[in-house]
Amino acid sequence: MPVVMDLLMPMREYTTSLNGAFYMHSAPGKATCIRVRIPNSAGLEAEANESRAD
Repeated sequence: MPVVMDLLMPMREYTTSLNGAFYMHSAPGKATCIRVRIPNSAGLEAEANESRAD
């Protein structure tokens, strides 16, 4: 998982710089779920979900 975290840290930093939220849920032997929420110019939030097996 350390290699994955090295790849995700720039995305996390970019997301938070846009006043967004970055969530990552994982457990050994389970899929990893990443959720990114970024507010748009109208104040609404766009959300993307991605789940992948380890």
